[in-house]
Amino acid sequence: MEMGRPVQYLWDKLGGWQPPYRLTGVFHLNQISPRNRFFDDHAGMVAQAMVSRDKRYPGVAPEARLYSTAMGPLSENLQPQQCLAGQFVSRQDGSNIRAVNLSYGESLERDARGDAQLDGNALLTLCLDWLTQQQNLLFVVAGNQGTGGIAIPTDNYNGITVAYTVQSADRQGRYDRMAFTNLSRQPEGMGKRIVEREINQGRRQGVSLVAPGSDFYLYDMKGRVEWVSGSSFASPLVTGTVALLQEFGDRQLLVNTNSSRWNLDARRPMVMKAVLLNSAVKIRNAGLGTNYTLYSSKKRDWLATEAYRDPVLPLDLEMGAGQLNARRALEQFQSGAYGPGENDLPAIAWDYGAIQPGQTISYSLSKPLKGGEFASVTLVWERLVQLLDSNGNQQYDLGESFQAQPLSNLDLFITDQGGATPVVCSSQSKVDNVEHFLCPIASTGKYTIQVKHQGGGTAPRPENYALSWWTVTN
Repeated sequence: MEMGRPVQYLWDKLGGWQPPYRLTGVFHLNQISPRNRFFDDHAGMVAQAMVSRDKRYPGVAPEARLYSTAMGPLSENLQPQQCLAGQFVSRQDGSNIRAVNLSYGESLERDARGDAQLDGNALLTLCLDWLTQQQNLLFVVAGNQGTGGIAIPTDNYNGITVAYTVQSADRQGRYDRMAFTNLSRQPEGMGKRIVEREINQGRRQGVSLVAPGSDFYLYDMKGRVEWVSGSSFASPLVTGTVALLQEFGDRQLLVNTNSSRWNLDARRPMVMKAVLLNSAVKIRNAGLGTNYTLYSSKKRDWLATEAYRDPVLPLDLEMGAGQLNARRALEQFQSGAYGPGENDLPAIAWDYGAIQPGQTISYSLSKPLKGGEFASVTLVWERLVQLLDSNGNQQYDLGESFQAQPLSNLDLFITDQGGATPVVCSSQSKVDNVEHFLCPIASTGKYTIQVKHQGGGTAPRPENYALSWWTVTN
């Protein structure tokens, strides 16, 4: 989803240049795009980051099937029209779309609510969270840069909001520093009032994940190589990684038809989000297999953040859960699903399950964890959003609205089975639908991961969740 769309070879008149990608479909809002209209350089570059087949500048997932819809002129298309476009593109390929990339957004000034804030209640934000549940797909949203430009829908709950990193000072291709222009920098100084408006209301952190987004070389519509930077080019790296993981998962479904490890739960957006966040790089650590440290714009690493120290803050304001790493995400995902009642829970795995109010579900890891190492654990569930469907056709129409339901309150713990103080680490946010921690394991021993349903939500009901863990065994 973009304000414009990529050019389509043989559909649009381009002269002699052929784009280095193949598009499966191009649209304008909720219909096929007319020829030679609504395309632009930005959308084409975002597409290249995902699916380019160029040998010099390849995309992350060149075999993925890409559909693109353009919003068109901002003056004509507000959040209701953009919601229609999102609904339309998410139903392509027989409703088999796995992820949608948004490298654009809406300003707070254009929001119909008047004095709007990033509270999760903008129509477009509610729409994306609703579509996540309806269409079983993950929205990946580029974080804002600057002063109030594309704030909405970075306050979504069910998707992933992406900030971007820049190269280290030696410029050897290692992206390990947060860009100064990212969403959710700590507000201070002369720009404090503006920056505060770009941050989620309350204690919700806006950034889920970061990815490289500077010093990219991509083609414009005339075939010229351009040097570009921004979160617009970081989010498609995350979206492309989802495509790679889904390609791997679909292959496992084909060859493991009778395996409990692989079923359609592998396609769920919650699972993708838990896998991507939990496998993200934070610090250089031999046990975790990470070879660099990620730094904030003030040169702080994860161990110096409030998110590391405070159980009610699962994510860092700037760095989220850390930086995307596709290789580690595949390693996290490839184990398949392991349930809480199994006797052979591995050191690295994930699960998709359901929990009742008041219930505690325990995952007792099979092998002792190694003292002096870290354990990374992530829990994800969804905010429920109801469509106020005035005509009962079970789809969004112009003039309709949404209503968010109260969040269930799930908490996450890791406990030492033989320790005097059982709870070693916890994540207990009251305002978010993600729990996450990087936990130092002080002593070698047997440990258990616990998911607790502390109430909340609407009427008592089971809450579906995705859990992923990455530990280091003795």
